[in-house]
Order: sequence, then C-alpha cells, then structure tokens
Amino acid sequence: MIVGNVRKVLFWIPSILVAVAVVGAWQFFDRISTRELLEETRRSVHLQLSTLRAQLERNVYVNASRVDGLVVAIGLEPELSLDRFNALAAPLIDEYPQLRNIGAAPDLVVRYMYPLEGNEAIVGVDYREIPAQADAALQARQEGELILAGPVDLLQGGQGLIGRIPVFLDQGADGFWGLISVVIDMEEFYRASGLLDENMPLRIAIRGKDARGADGELFYGAPEVFDSDPVLADVSLPYGSWQMAGVPMKGWPVRVEHAGSVRAGFAIVGLLLVLLVAFASRLLVLRGEYLQQLKHSLEGQRLATSEAQAATRAKSEFLANMSHEIRTPMNGVIGMTGLLLETELDQTQRHYAETVRSSGIALLSLINDILDFSKIESGKLELETLDFDLRAMLDSFASIMAVKAEEKGLEFICAADPDVPDRLSGDPGRIRQILINLAGNAVKFTERGEVVVRVQRAAKGASGAEQTSASGSRALALQFTIKDTGIGIPADRVNNLFESFSQVDASITRRFGGTGLGLAISRQLAEMMGGEVGVESVEGHGSTFWFRIAVQPGDETEPRAADAAILRDIRALVVDDNATNREILCTLFRGWGMRPEEAIDGPSALSRLYTAQAEGDSFRLAVLDMQMPGMDGETLGRVIHSDPKLQPLRTVMLTSLGLDGNAAELRRAGFSASLTKPVLHGELYRCLTTVLADDGSSYRNTMMKQRAGDATKPRADFSRCKARVLLAEDNHTNQQVALAMLAKLGLSADAVANGVEAVLAMRTIPYDLVLMDVQMPEMDGLAATRRIREDEHRRAGSRDHYAATAGGPVAGTRTPIIALTAHALQGYREQCLDAGMDDYLSKPLEPSSLAKMLEKWLPDPAGDTIPLDETGESHRETVDPMVFNSSEFMERIGGDQELAAEILQGFAEQNGTRIEELARLIAEDNTNGVGRCAHALKGTALAVSAEAFTKVCTQLEHAAGDGDAAACRVLEIRVRREFQRLCETLEGFRRNPV
Repeated sequence: MIVGNVRKVLFWIPSILVAVAVVGAWQFFDRISTRELLEETRRSVHLQLSTLRAQLERNVYVNASRVDGLVVAIGLEPELSLDRFNALAAPLIDEYPQLRNIGAAPDLVVRYMYPLEGNEAIVGVDYREIPAQADAALQARQEGELILAGPVDLLQGGQGLIGRIPVFLDQGADGFWGLISVVIDMEEFYRASGLLDENMPLRIAIRGKDARGADGELFYGAPEVFDSDPVLADVSLPYGSWQMAGVPMKGWPVRVEHAGSVRAGFAIVGLLLVLLVAFASRLLVLRGEYLQQLKHSLEGQRLATSEAQAATRAKSEFLANMSHEIRTPMNGVIGMTGLLLETELDQTQRHYAETVRSSGIALLSLINDILDFSKIESGKLELETLDFDLRAMLDSFASIMAVKAEEKGLEFICAADPDVPDRLSGDPGRIRQILINLAGNAVKFTERGEVVVRVQRAAKGASGAEQTSASGSRALALQFTIKDTGIGIPADRVNNLFESFSQVDASITRRFGGTGLGLAISRQLAEMMGGEVGVESVEGHGSTFWFRIAVQPGDETEPRAADAAILRDIRALVVDDNATNREILCTLFRGWGMRPEEAIDGPSALSRLYTAQAEGDSFRLAVLDMQMPGMDGETLGRVIHSDPKLQPLRTVMLTSLGLDGNAAELRRAGFSASLTKPVLHGELYRCLTTVLADDGSSYRNTMMKQRAGDATKPRADFSRCKARVLLAEDNHTNQQVALAMLAKLGLSADAVANGVEAVLAMRTIPYDLVLMDVQMPEMDGLAATRRIREDEHRRAGSRDHYAATAGGPVAGTRTPIIALTAHALQGYREQCLDAGMDDYLSKPLEPSSLAKMLEKWLPDPAGDTIPLDETGESHRETVDPMVFNSSEFMERIGGDQELAAEILQGFAEQNGTRIEELARLIAEDNTNGVGRCAHALKGTALAVSAEAFTKVCTQLEHAAGDGDAAACRVLEIRVRREFQRLCETLEGFRRNPV
C-alpha cells in the first residue's frame, strides 16, 4: 500500500514540474517579447530619426550653398554696386522660400542687404562693435568657413538661423574681403525637413543653439523628450552640431499586443505537455532497463578500446625493439663497407661496395623514422628544452638544404622576420627535423622554380598563438612556412596527407621514393610542441606547408650599438629578378633600420640610382644578384662603378651556390663583397656592417683577398686523414645534421642511436674518434664511455698505456671520445671527463666548433694538424711540412757529411731518452714537466730541420701549457709516431746522403 502511494506521488511529480516549467516559460517569454518589442521600437525610432537628421543636414548645406555664386561674383567684383548686389541676391530670395534675407559686410561692416525693407537698421552696422555679433564674425574669418548662429528671434517675426560665410580675395594684405550673411527662416526650414509633417509618429526635440551640440540650449520641441530615455542623433553642421532626441508619439511600449491570446496558447501547450509527461512516466521502467543494457554494452566497448590501445602500445614497443635489433647489425654492415672502401678495390668491386653502403644508410634512415614513429605512438618520445639561436639554426639548416636545391637548379630561400627573436628555448633538434622533412619534400617534388622557408610570429587567435607555460611565462608562437613551386597535391588527397604511411599515389612512391612517415612524424612533433601543421596546395602549381609551435623566449642579445648605428637610415637598393628574394631582403633591411628599395633588373636599377642622385638622397648600398636576364649583376656593377656620379656607392654581389665567380674580377669591378645564396642572416649582417664601416676599403681588400684565395686555400678538410668517426646520437635529425657537417669536413662517419650500439660498434671497427651524446636511451653516453674504456684497458693491459699505431683503436690505443650535451654547467663537464671522455662540445653543434675539435684530436697523415682561425677556416699550407729538410740542414753545417752523420746520430740517441721520459711524465699527469720536455724536443728538432716533428712538439708544449692532460696523452702518441718516422728518414739519409 505504501509503495503504491509512493508510486502515485512519484508519477505526478514530473507533471507538476512540467506545469511549473510552462508557467515559468510563459513569464520568461513575456519578458523577452516585451524587451524585443522595445528594442524593435527603438530601432524604428532610430531609423526615422536618421532620416530626419539627413534632411536637416541637407537643408543646412543646401541653403548655405545658395550663395556660392554670390561669393564668386564678389571675388570677381570686390567693389560691386548695390544694384548689382540686389540683382544677384533677388533670384535667391524669390526662388528659395527658406531664405529670409542676404547681406554682405565688406571688412565686417554691413553695406549690402536684400531685401532692404524691414532690414534698414542693420545697414552700416560694424560687427566688431556689437558684442553679440563680433565673436561669430571673427570666428568665421578665423576658421575660413561657414559659421551658424541661432536659431534667434527675428525683428521681422519668427525665428531664423544665421549663417556667415567669409569671402577671401587673392589681393590685399591677407586676402579677406568680408562676410556674407544668410538668414534661414526656421519655420520653412522645419517644414522642408519634415518636422512639421502631420503624420509625424515621433515627438522630436532639438538642442544645441549656436551649433554647440549637447551643451547648447533647446530650440525645438519639449524638454521632457530628453528626459524620456530618447533615441539621440547628432546633426552635423559645417562648424559644430545639434543634438536631436526622439520618442514614439504614444510613448515606449510596456506590453506586447494580444498578450491574452499568448497566455491561452501557453495554457493549451502546458496541458498537452503535462499529458505527454504523464504518459512518458509510464515508460520509465522500460527506459531504465534499456539504460542498464546500454551501460553493459559501453563497458564492453571500453574494455575493447583498452585492449586495442594495449595492442597498439605493444606494436609500437615491438617496432622499437625490432628497430634496435635490426639497426645493430646494420651499423656493422655500414661500418665494414666503409672499411672495405678504404682498401684496394677495382671499379666493379668499389661500385658494389658503395651500393651496399648507400642501401644500408637508406635502410637505417627508414628504421630511424619507424623508431621515431613508434616512440611517439607509445608516448616515450621526450622533447628537450635547450637555449638556442634560431637564426643560427636556420643558417645551418639552409646550408644543408641549399646543396640539395642547387643540384636540381632550384632557388632556396630561408629567412626569419625581423620581429622574431634570435634567442629561444625549446627543442631545436625536433624543430630542425620538421623543417628537414617538409623542406626535403619541397625540394624532392619541385623540378624548377624555388623553395622558400619563412619564420614569422603566428597570428593572434591561431592555434597555439598564445599559451602559458607551467612556470607561468607567456610562450611565443612561431609559424614556419615552406612554399614551393612543385607538382602540387590533388584536393581530394590533402586531408589524408599527414596520415602514417600515406602518399599521394603509388606513382609518386615509384618516381620519388619515400615511406610517407615524414609528414606523420612532423604533425605529431608539432602537436607535442603545442602547435599544428597544415598545407595549402593547387595541383600543378606548388604547395605551401606550414607548422606552428610554441617556444619560450630566451635571453635576447642586443646587436652591438656601433653595428646598428652603421645600418640605421641607410638607403639601399636590392636588384634581383626573383620577387621573393627582393621581398625577404627588403624585410630584413627594414628590420635593421635601413630604407630599402627594389629593382627587377639592371636598367630599372640604374634609373632608380640616377633619380636618387638627382634628388639629393643617393643610395649608399646596392645588393645585386649575379644571374639576371639581360644585364647580369657583374655588368651592372661595372656600369655603376664606372660613373663618378654614383660614388661612393657600395655594392655587394649575390651568387648562387657553385657559381660564386671570379673574386679577382669582382674586386676589379669595384664590388665591396660577395655572398653565396641562400644568404645567411648572420653572414649578411656582418658583411653589410663591415662594408659600410669607415670608407669600406679595408673590408674590400680583406674580403676580396680571402675570396680570391678560396681557389687555393681549402676550408677545413680532413679527407687526407682517412679517419673513421663514430657518431652516437639518438635524435635522427641531429644525426643527419652532424653527418652532413662531417661530410663537409671531408670525413665519413657511422651513426648509432644509443650507448649499447656504440659499445658494440667500437668492439667491431677501429674508429679514430667518437662523438658521444650524453643522454641516450638504453645506455647513456657516460656509461657507454666507461664500457669502452674498460674494453681498451682490457686490451692494453693497463689504463694509462698507449701504443703508437696508425691503425686506430686496436690493442694499446685510446680512442678520443668527445661529449655532446646541452648541459653547460662546469660540474657537468667534469662528470663527462671523469667518465673517460676527452673533451666536450655543446649542443646544438656549430660547424666552426666541430672543426676546431676535430683539428685538436684527429691526426693528419703527416702527423700534423689542420690549423683553423677563429672563423673555422683552414690555413693548411699547399705543401705538407717535410719530415726532414735535408738541403736546409746541410747548408746550415756547410755540407760536411761526416759532421751531419755525427749530429743526426746524437739527435736520435738523445731524443730517444727524452721520449721515454715524456711517457713517464704523461703517466704522472705532470703537465709542467711535459711542457719542459716538449720544449727541449722542439729545440733539437729545429736544429736538424725536422719540420713535422717540430710542429707536433709545439702542439704538445701548448697543450701542456694549458694543463690539458687528456690532449697530452693523445699528442704523445703522435710525438712517438712522428719521431719514429723521423728516425727512419734520418737513417736512410745517413746511408745515402745524396
């Protein structure tokens, strides 16, 4: 019984709630309807008021303009007669009933009036003597335009609006003739404007007497209109305004019409709803049962989804493990084929070996992509946070991509907008990976034209445009855009482009290769960095890929004030037939405070130069492209420098990669400098500041001398070392960049992805140097270094025993290991050295620092190193230092062969003892003693003209002076090797002194 009553109560509760809801809805609807009616009424009033305002403004301007002809006539006849004035004014009064009278006051004294009847008293009045008139008259003269006064009560009856128009002549002291006054009849004015219409639905009031706007007095309508929440409109006058207010004639509505019918409708609807809810209540039990079944079904789906995700993770882990398992023997194959290529092979054998190595490298790259993809899917990929220089990274990236673009004859352009900061904090390796993927595709799929990479601040409101980091600092959103003129993408394939293993079609894969993983990895990396990727493309007309990421601003380093001052306000001309190049260079120049202009070819450039010279604002700088249709850059430069009128114009030549021309010819043509495209941001900035400093002559001489010597003075080149380098780096993009840098330096390197693979590679192949990333999965660089040193110790029998062999790290040798890490703390560097590493490089890698490190640790075939200056340039002599300069030595001792034999024998015996002493001092880490011993060895080597031995002893002396024990240990091997080679040479000379 109780349960039944409860069910009855519960049964009616929904119906009661619905009834209450219907009543509430009616109240809400009533309020909303009333508010909407009020708003609609206000809109209607506003529309009508706008019409009236337009009529008022029109009538004011029309009536004032009636006397324009009279103003012109007075300008032509300043001394016109009264009859002439009346003849001109009479038609205006007769034809336009709104005009009451027209007067003229030369020099502010009223002398003309039409009609004169009723206005006799004003003739002869001086406006300056009547305070009420003086201000308005003087204001009209001062402002030089129509000034309205009133409305005022007229002596003839009614009200009038007085307009005063100043008349100026071209003659006289200041050209002021006087005033023309026009009196507008306000009743006629109101009637013409529609204010007196019998069907006027509004109550109108106007204030702003004397054109004072809301601050002026009321002159039309009832004042209570302004107190009735009116709609307001400003009537614009030639000088000032009126404020007009309007309300409905019957006042503002308070209730919607037919409210009773609406109530009845709500009642009917409410009753129907109550009945429907009552019926629906009968179905509650069935619905509950259905929901219970649905709950069980959803739980099953959740379990299935969880199992699918677990299967995906297992697949990703399997791919990662298989990638490692495949990569380990693949590294051995690549390394061994590298060794095989260094042996004596015939042409067919070399072709086979090179094919195996290139195929292995391609397979390894594919495995690395799969590993990256599996890491992302399994959530194991972690981003680094490093401070880096964006433009330096872009310059390094552009240098790599430009080579590939040049091979296809493409123009490659890469630049960041001036408002993008230099110093950022993020993961430069992953940013570079996305850039290489997208730009690499752009180059691959473009047969002609250009590939343009630009970095800009992302637009506000874009995804990732503004974010706040965990530390609370505001992130900076950057957009990277890669635009090409390639084959484009069909519209129906764009949406699937970023899916895994997706390409446009099978023919693309057959023609260009690739797996379709690069874009998928790029999309996921961009999303991990708080951004997104996208593409816009038209088939056959190229594509524009872009990605946005969020990074933290770094510590910005301001440019040197002197450099900035040199560039500021410099007028520069950019001459290039490529519009994108011109735009980017001009954008950079404007960011440096310069005033750039552009020309598309030589003739237009010359036209601009001569025009600027004639205007007295000559160009100070011209940047010319070498390859242009018609007149090329070199010809244009010769024409410019042959004309004294265009001096002292500085010119800089831009040449394509591989077409940098003859520096001597450019110098003779008058060029200050030449740069290779793509132009790097830092290189361009340094070039321009140096060219424009002082008179530019010192830079011209220095730069052109350097350029002229480029043909004979190679860049840092270690190809003759025949050194084998191992790179241990888990980031695939960092691997690519480092391998490209090493290749430019003439070195072939093998890459592994973790410490385990590095240890296995060192046990298999005798490498001469290892570049070891510190933070790697499975086994980090510190642990791997310790394991490698243990292996060397086990082979050598003693940790500090070093043998002088030329074959690399076989028994008795210690392979230099260079740490690669982003940690810049001194304590962290000490951890690397304590683990057995020999030196330290900060990430991201810079080509100059890498070259200096290799120069320090890699042996030269002659036992010498490759000296570098501070820019990373090589200064190797064209002829290697001689082991023994016999002619110089014999000349020094007068050609006495017996004396020569005695000296050389004593040299070998004495220095053999010093070599053993040197080994003991190095084992004790006694760098002071090592320095003294090296100095003594150097002195005796100079005495016998042993140039190569002298150089390596000098390097050992310097390393000891710096207290670098690790470098001393490696150099001691080279000292032994060079001494042995020298002794063998001296022995041969003693046997055959000719």
